[in-house]
Amino acid sequence: MDIKNLAYILEAYKCRSINKAAQNVYISQSHLSSIIKNVESEIGYAVFIRTPSGLTATDEGRYFLENAEKIVKNWSSILDVPDIFRDRNTLTICCTPSSNIFQYFLDYKELYPAKCSDTFLESGLKETMTGIVNRRCRIGILMMLESQLPKYSQLASDYKLDFTVMKQHIPMHVYMSRSHPLAGAARVTRADLSCYPTVTDVNLDTDDRLSLSDGRQNTLYVSDRGTSYDAVCKGGYLLAGLIHPGNLETMDCVSKPLADGEPVAICLIKSQLYELNLREQQFIAFLSRRLSCL
Repeated sequence: MDIKNLAYILEAYKCRSINKAAQNVYISQSHLSSIIKNVESEIGYAVFIRTPSGLTATDEGRYFLENAEKIVKNWSSILDVPDIFRDRNTLTICCTPSSNIFQYFLDYKELYPAKCSDTFLESGLKETMTGIVNRRCRIGILMMLESQLPKYSQLASDYKLDFTVMKQHIPMHVYMSRSHPLAGAARVTRADLSCYPTVTDVNLDTDDRLSLSDGRQNTLYVSDRGTSYDAVCKGGYLLAGLIHPGNLETMDCVSKPLADGEPVAICLIKSQLYELNLREQQFIAFLSRRLSCL
């Protein structure tokens, strides 16, 4: 069975018209009708019912079309392979939100300048993994609570991704403005936080959030990291995570270790089939050195 014929049949289903579909794929109506008839003969059941209002899929046909769409999509992905690997000198990174990692990325680009266009995207844990699976990016960097490591290691294995823990046992920090009542404390505990509002990203799943405590009611949900920082600096909110020290000075904020908070881990993912280019290897080595200082 020709995969191209499956694409023609999917177009007929989309248009509900053999004539319209034939025009869209630049073949004759009679040729498309013949393709459909031959495929139905080959598989042994009807895909379509012809009605006055157009084509309608049979029960068997709907199952056929659902799987045909997957086949066509996967075949398109195979054909796209040369484009994916054409410009292999670039960095395409997908990362869970972290000013630390982004600053390290900028530091690397300044130290090792290259005449190419790089990409740095931020998303949640699952979205970052999906971005690697779908080849939107070639390298994924995940920041998570250590208790989540087994779950995401298994998920990476299911997706055929390499999963490497780059750094563990990173103390969770709480960020606040210099005028915050907790700013003078040497360290803070979860109990200290119970009377203060927190800020978190509304776009992140529960797994992605480095929560200050369970079941908090006084939480502000915002849509990006910049707004989170504004809430900390101007609104008196608390933020859990890892912020680059240089950004703290710019924001006029302070950080305090959360004494009874769960440690954080930073992990690297990539496709098991992908071989890192030289710049990617160089960046990962650079990132490993910076993370070793945390």
